[in-house]
Amino acid sequence: MTIENRDMHSYNCDVYIDHEGVAYQVHVTNGLEIAWERKGVAGKCTFTILQEQIDKVEFAEGDCVRVRISQRWMFKGYIFTHSRNKDGTVKFTAYDQLRYLKAKETKKFDNKSVGEIVKIIAKERGLKTGTIRDSVYKIPTLIRENTTMFDIILHAIEETTTHTGEIFILYDRFGNLTLCPLKHMHRNVIIDSSVIGDFDYESSIDKQTYNVIRLGVKSAKDGALVYVTKRDEKSIAKWGMLQYCENIDTNTFNATSTASKLLKHYNSKTKTLKIKNAMGANEVVGGAVIMVDLDLGDMKLKQNMVVDAVTHRVEDGLYSMDLELIGGEFVSTRGVQGDPNTPPKRETQGADGAPIGSGGSLDWGHGITAEQINKAFRGGILAGKGQTLIDLCNIYKINPALVAAIICLETGRGKSNAARNKYNFSGIMTGKGSMTIKKFSSIDEGLKASVSLLSRQYINKHGRYHRDNTIKGIAKIYCPPGAANDKYGTNAGWPANVSRIFREITGKNYDPSMAGTGVQSDEEANRNKQLGAANRVSSTSSVNGNKIVQIAQKYLTNGIKKPAFWWCCWFVNKCIKEAGMTPPPASNPNLCDSYYEAYQKIGKLMNPQTYTPKPGDAIFFYGSGGGNRKHTNHIGIVSHVSGSGNGIKIHTIEGNADNAVKSRTYGRSGASWARIVGYGVN
Repeated sequence: MTIENRDMHSYNCDVYIDHEGVAYQVHVTNGLEIAWERKGVAGKCTFTILQEQIDKVEFAEGDCVRVRISQRWMFKGYIFTHSRNKDGTVKFTAYDQLRYLKAKETKKFDNKSVGEIVKIIAKERGLKTGTIRDSVYKIPTLIRENTTMFDIILHAIEETTTHTGEIFILYDRFGNLTLCPLKHMHRNVIIDSSVIGDFDYESSIDKQTYNVIRLGVKSAKDGALVYVTKRDEKSIAKWGMLQYCENIDTNTFNATSTASKLLKHYNSKTKTLKIKNAMGANEVVGGAVIMVDLDLGDMKLKQNMVVDAVTHRVEDGLYSMDLELIGGEFVSTRGVQGDPNTPPKRETQGADGAPIGSGGSLDWGHGITAEQINKAFRGGILAGKGQTLIDLCNIYKINPALVAAIICLETGRGKSNAARNKYNFSGIMTGKGSMTIKKFSSIDEGLKASVSLLSRQYINKHGRYHRDNTIKGIAKIYCPPGAANDKYGTNAGWPANVSRIFREITGKNYDPSMAGTGVQSDEEANRNKQLGAANRVSSTSSVNGNKIVQIAQKYLTNGIKKPAFWWCCWFVNKCIKEAGMTPPPASNPNLCDSYYEAYQKIGKLMNPQTYTPKPGDAIFFYGSGGGNRKHTNHIGIVSHVSGSGNGIKIHTIEGNADNAVKSRTYGRSGASWARIVGYGVN
């Protein structure tokens, strides 16, 4: 801890209770504690005073409590509880403003930043705000139903982190709600052996450690459940088999990638670090970043770490604090019970704002390995550069096997003169209209230029405007007939050979849904790099949706007719209710039109031209046999979405489908696509 903090032992602690405009200073006995956590919990202050003081102090629940330690105002909150006992003491519990965010509400925000959402909620709840350091990112749509204001704000923070890499801390700074990026939470505090009483360092395989990942997915062919399993034999030999198993809504291709990511992330010990009786520093709050310099026995620690939780304590003439820290190999396990059936929730957030163990790349689900790429790059200048290419493709969101296949064809697997002498792997010229091949300073710079070009111009721009990410579609602008790289003069050989090499790398035929989305700019790629985390298996917003799908799957008959077949509205209503949710307030739950209007009324009816549905959403159709229906004459449940662009497919589970409960698939090429008239967000 810095030398300035050593004076904290010669402290003064002042506590005031404000009652009806009068401030009463009280003398605390048996200690005072102020506790903060990094997220999801209100600040809490507990203290005890003698009964004899009560005769001189007026107070009531809701009165304001102010605490000052060493001339610094630390806590401002409100009395929620007081209790008495026979020894003549009264114990008070006060919470800061965050306590009022526990109120539940249904909210919808459109095109709002996380800071704007905090300000709106604070104004509605009558809460005072201080410094709100906002993000430039606007969340397109955020809908949360019957959930706490805390959850709404935390979800907005998570959405912002996902798209920008920025991590925000929300806390109450002496009566002012404060929103601050993690990068600005550094405090001038050092924790070393000279300023602590003790530490509790735990290394465990009993909390969120898995060396076997088993994911169940439904077969696209017949709907049967098939399992994808990834395992690490070395750790199994050391620790035994620690298995995590879950059914997920995706295809086998993505399930394989997801299983690999989970195995990489959870196939390690869980390390936690708690500091006990450290010298108090009143600037430390939940989410603060401090320096830790300790010898833990089997490892020496010297790094910035994030305060996951802190308890400040004033007792017997001493001001101290207990800390729970995360960063590096150390993770947050608050709320984790070590139940092997609990879904992975290990949180590994570093002091730099990036989740730990990420390797600095955002794997969006392509499942390509460095070994596969290196095998394709054999013998040329790019030999061994598989991981470099994958890392670049992850932040540029383009399939590395596609890029590798194009580079292999263009450079003769890295053996061409342009590749060897100019590190140019995709025919990039020095300027528009120039016929001079550009020279790059290194292999990595040349690879980055190639990935950037293919991502921005071909996958993102061409894909958005022409909706054609087939290899033939890419070839139309990358290798048009008669171009220098069109060796056959017809454009026919280029896509055929890229397809062949892609199949050689992946063992699969290329599909446009595998291309990725690309990025619009290098700046967007840099933001992805800052994020530096594996894409989530599922987000908070999709949990209920997936549960609806699980219920719907339970009733699938796929052509086996029920004795009394289930009407489509009745089926959707049943699945939503069994998932523990409230269906939309339809005036007549037996009419599709009524459901359509109910979603519309609560702002949860989405345009099928602009919205991509999520698992659990309702899907509305209108077609032949509509009669006098106003909007729709059929409704189902979206089970999952596959592909993108022209290759997108919406997979559903529907009641009253040929007198049965059936799974169906709708693609852009099918006539039924035009019948989709809306989605209801659940």
